[in-house]
Amino acid sequence: MKLKKEKKCFCGNRACKDQLHKTITLNSKYAKTFKLYKNIDKKINEDIYKFNLSPKCGKGCSECCHQLFPISEIELCIITDYLLEHEKSNIENIFKKSVDIYRYVKNEDPIYFHKLVTNIDGGDIDDLYNYSMISTEITIPQGCIFLNERNECSIYEVRPLICRTHGVAYFSKDEVNKICSKLIISNNNRDRFVDLTSYEDEIISLTFLRWDGKLISKRPYPIFYWFCYLRENNISLKQFRKTNLYNRVSSMSENEMIDHLLKYR
Repeated sequence: MKLKKEKKCFCGNRACKDQLHKTITLNSKYAKTFKLYKNIDKKINEDIYKFNLSPKCGKGCSECCHQLFPISEIELCIITDYLLEHEKSNIENIFKKSVDIYRYVKNEDPIYFHKLVTNIDGGDIDDLYNYSMISTEITIPQGCIFLNERNECSIYEVRPLICRTHGVAYFSKDEVNKICSKLIISNNNRDRFVDLTSYEDEIISLTFLRWDGKLISKRPYPIFYWFCYLRENNISLKQFRKTNLYNRVSSMSENEMIDHLLKYR
């Protein structure tokens, strides 16, 4: 008798079908972001081989891990699930690292810090949307909260999109910027990087939603600050998975998220 083939979870891990992602709907922003990760990883690997590219970014270099960069609430939810599944014993240490960075940033760049701590909760429609994340030139001596003692990413499997593409690929023709001390993207050297412009709309949708012909955004934050916010409000990662934010990301499509945000703004 032919055995029925077991259906895998959208994440590709057969073991988690009835565990980690059992509450995630297939049309949710969570599921679509997870699939986007997989597609972009595949595209990068294929193009590096196809066009014989030699990215300078590699294992052992963590310069960009010492910079402050924002991630979306969707990516925070994905990271949370991974930590609860694979890094339980390290969660408290991650919170402590976040607090250390919080204090360092407050001392080193008070202007940036003031802008950072303003209205994480939102308020009226202008507070919730159309926020461009401010930036700072300071770097973090101890590096990202997920950088381990071997200078490796402890959540590599679910690392944010910026970590997957930084120094390897670009997704906007208008993107001209210094990536690190070794690399710069310009119109003169795009052939050295993987072209992800076909994914531009999907990548933008991580932090921007299209509504009434406009792009609107729920403000992203640096990784450490998301965790500090949870700690300040006495929200554990398990409790975070029961919040409206997590539920919105894990169960709603993009259109449903827009309707929900506008209804409860």
